[in-house]
Amino acid sequence: MERIKMDSSRERRILASLVSNTSFLSQASRVWDNSLITESHYRIVSQWCLAYFDSYGKAPGEFVEVAYESWADGNQDETTVQNVRDFLDSLEGVYEDPDETNLPMLLDNLGEFLSKK
Repeated sequence: MERIKMDSSRERRILASLVSNTSFLSQASRVWDNSLITESHYRIVSQWCLAYFDSYGKAPGEFVEVAYESWADGNQDETTVQNVRDFLDSLEGVYEDPDETNLPMLLDNLGEFLSKK
């Protein structure tokens, strides 16, 4: 399997919001369909976010790293492990300063994404 280079795609922006923004995750979880996410490493992270939200009622933020460490330990798919790591590394700074003020724009972006799938 070939490694996939991270970019600033709509999926990436949506996933970053799932990780860091509780208000967005709360609303997105109502309509979320993981099968619409094209990249397997993004699907993995979104599953973690939804599970964390179901358990704790908030976005995982930096605690997504705990899910990663547990999942990556012993995982044989090195390419997917590295793709997830690259994505999480790209979120540096997002955990400390989630942007709650752009919630309407984030939800519009999610709606456009879902309508095109």
